[in-house]
Amino acid sequence: VSVRSQQKFLNHIVNVCRDHPMEALVAVDRMNASAGRVDGAQRGVEEVLKGLNDGVRHIEISNIGFPHVQDSSIRVCVDSTGNDGAGKTFVSYGRSDSLPVMADGATPGPSTGKGDDSVWQDMTNCAEAELRTAAVLSTAAAAGGNNNSNNEHTSSHDDGGEPDDESIIERVITEIDKEERDAEYRERSKRKGAIRTPEVRSTYEPLAVTFSLKNPLGLDIELMDMQLVASLACSKMGLLHTNEFSVDSREEEEDSNSTAKKRSWTFHGSENEFQSPEFVCQLPIDSSEVLSASSSSAAIDKDSGPYFVVTKSSVTMGPNSDTSVSLKLCPLAEGDLRILGVRFRLLGEVWMYHRFDLPGPLLQDTRENKSKRVRGESLLLRSKVEQEMPSLKVTITPDESTQSTVLQGQTSRWILKLSNLGYAPASNIMLKTNAPWLNMTPQPNDESNQETNEHTSTSFCVGPSGTLMRVPLTKNATDHSLDILQPGETVEVPVAIRTSGGGRQDFYMLFRYELWNDKDSNCSTATASSIPRHRWARKLLSVPVYPSVTMSASLMPSYSNKGEHILSVELMNYRSDRDSKLEIYLNKICIASRHFEIRQLQGQVDSADLSQSLISTADGSSNNPVSPSLKIAWQERVTLHYLVVPIERVNDTLVTFSTLLFSSGNKMVSESLLPQMSRRYGAQVADFMCRERAH
Repeated sequence: VSVRSQQKFLNHIVNVCRDHPMEALVAVDRMNASAGRVDGAQRGVEEVLKGLNDGVRHIEISNIGFPHVQDSSIRVCVDSTGNDGAGKTFVSYGRSDSLPVMADGATPGPSTGKGDDSVWQDMTNCAEAELRTAAVLSTAAAAGGNNNSNNEHTSSHDDGGEPDDESIIERVITEIDKEERDAEYRERSKRKGAIRTPEVRSTYEPLAVTFSLKNPLGLDIELMDMQLVASLACSKMGLLHTNEFSVDSREEEEDSNSTAKKRSWTFHGSENEFQSPEFVCQLPIDSSEVLSASSSSAAIDKDSGPYFVVTKSSVTMGPNSDTSVSLKLCPLAEGDLRILGVRFRLLGEVWMYHRFDLPGPLLQDTRENKSKRVRGESLLLRSKVEQEMPSLKVTITPDESTQSTVLQGQTSRWILKLSNLGYAPASNIMLKTNAPWLNMTPQPNDESNQETNEHTSTSFCVGPSGTLMRVPLTKNATDHSLDILQPGETVEVPVAIRTSGGGRQDFYMLFRYELWNDKDSNCSTATASSIPRHRWARKLLSVPVYPSVTMSASLMPSYSNKGEHILSVELMNYRSDRDSKLEIYLNKICIASRHFEIRQLQGQVDSADLSQSLISTADGSSNNPVSPSLKIAWQERVTLHYLVVPIERVNDTLVTFSTLLFSSGNKMVSESLLPQMSRRYGAQVADFMCRERAH
């Protein structure tokens, strides 16, 4: 068919609908009857017309395949058009829900930084197992403390005693196996069709429905006021709000034609402007019931507003072109949400409606269903809208004072920024990582960083893995009830990241946070119904790690003095992150031991090899001199030898940190050329670029 004939066909449709509306309505009913949709559509139209005092039915052509909507391309996700870099963050309700947060039109994949699903699932299982183990141990410790206070003769082998590290690790491994079995059972139940429930959504959280459109004609077409068609049934009110039927009142039609400004909605985390959908009306949930006296009209009350709002956009398609469209919908009330289809106006005059038709999964529950390949109902477009929930947005950026590249073993400062884009407060924010890179310990010069017990967990860690930690929102490290992130609030947490490996490394960060409830926080015991609901947020950080310096150590007995040893440390510079200035400066060497300390062997380092370090150990200002260091040139290998001697003291339980600091090389006294040793006893947090367990 020629392009001219196609244009005449479109003009003819518009002229018929404009000049002959009654005949056009009859033709639309016949088209619906031939497609088998006349019963439900006609019944709904009559019900709406009966509820409206002065209702008007508009001409709307349904499912004619123009333009062609590819139902298989439909994706439902959380709208994140207002989030910077949100394509790399993923949010979900619990373990059974998958709500990827993506930018407009984006599809989950490697390009959006989704990561490996198996890694995320393993991290989820480990996090749940460690949290459950920590809760059980804390409860047992509290019960044991009460028993000990009542009975002074309680044995240390009772259940109230403190478990050792091995028993804690075994308990965590047992819980991980249980989580994996439960996950396999849920997946198997879904395949059989035994357990299939709609996804759980939150009120005031915009959803994005993305699908593909194809223009089969050889001319340009413009689709105006494109919006989603949906229905939301609120069981509390007993009403259903829907815009499925193209019926409205004359008063609403006059208001839409007027130039008065329409009401609009905006929500956190989205830059889109939402409006009330066209032809929205209210009906009783039960079709056998009639509208009550308080809601005797099918028209929506302007003060209360609709149960959901949508975005309206215009799309211009070229000849024989394909495009991807993302439409938004935000539920405003709790209930059962169904996304039915999409409607738009062709050439700005004729309404057209496409109803989504998605095949459900193959049922494997019975032999008959398997043999006949029976499919169940698709739940992709169905949702259970519940109470308001927090929505965590995560960004992590390097500190401006650090260098742009990251070396192996380098400890660099980063800023972890958490923003609550939801409409409910978040509490108990936990972070699970795939590698022990991250440290939330404060700056080294902070007095709160001084540990008093070497068995105390650092970086607010929970569990034995060292990769699950509580995110501190306040400086109070003891009162966790203050760690609440209010709606619209943003906090910045300084963290230190020590990278390992080589090449581009993927650092997985899985955040778990709960809905804060003031009533539950005041209760000392929590029941099954009072357990707070939780959500997950994913963040994938891809970091290029460049080679730096390798270290190996060896220890052998001293031939001169009994009980002493010779420690040999070999360092080699493999740095390759830039073309020039590839030197590495050795500032200090630290040995941690309960029974030994190190001393420098004389005559190893020439004064000419000692230079000023590029990095200051103080605040970096010009008033404070930088620390002297040993220069290791590119691809240069340096071997240093030290004397390891026993420590003579009564208390052997404390760890001794013996640190050798290089002195300045401009002094001529031989003793000044030796690194100066400092001792420190007890527990401390130490960040090393290279670590080697020599003995």
